[in-house]
Amino acid sequence: FFAPLASFLRLAGFAYIVVALVFLARRPNRMTWGLFLYLVSATDVTTYRFPEWLFPAATLALDVLTVTGMIGLIVFAVRFPDDRTAGWRATIDRLAIPIGALFLIPNVAWDAASLFWGQSPAAWMSYGATFGALTLFAIACVALVATYVARPWDRQRLQWVIAGVFFTLLSY
Repeated sequence: FFAPLASFLRLAGFAYIVVALVFLARRPNRMTWGLFLYLVSATDVTTYRFPEWLFPAATLALDVLTVTGMIGLIVFAVRFPDDRTAGWRATIDRLAIPIGALFLIPNVAWDAASLFWGQSPAAWMSYGATFGALTLFAIACVALVATYVARPWDRQRLQWVIAGVFFTLLSY
């Protein structure tokens, strides 16, 4: 059946990916790759139909994509708007991938436990996955807000970025 809100969110997700591809094509750098990965991960892929035999692989790929998207958002946020880092931003930029790999463990363990062994996820899996996602998102938000405060001349661009990031949350 037709669901207007779901259709709108799918269309918005597609539009975000197209915009990210345009940015990526114009300026292929670490910052735009981060934005692209985040926007791809923010698209609700659970609405797509996968063959039954492909479901476990698709679920695990979604886990990786979800964490990769959050890492992409962090990389984008600490490098925006000039694709450069300094000070605490450089440290976060260097540690983003290792931290993301650490938070990937409970996500993959959660799905592996339920898909392959038919068990409910252990508390550390569910809390770890939730805490990981919230932590990664909070780091990105802090970086964007810090840029907003420190660079008043870029506030107009930052307002669009912050609004866009929060709008993608609707697809979750």
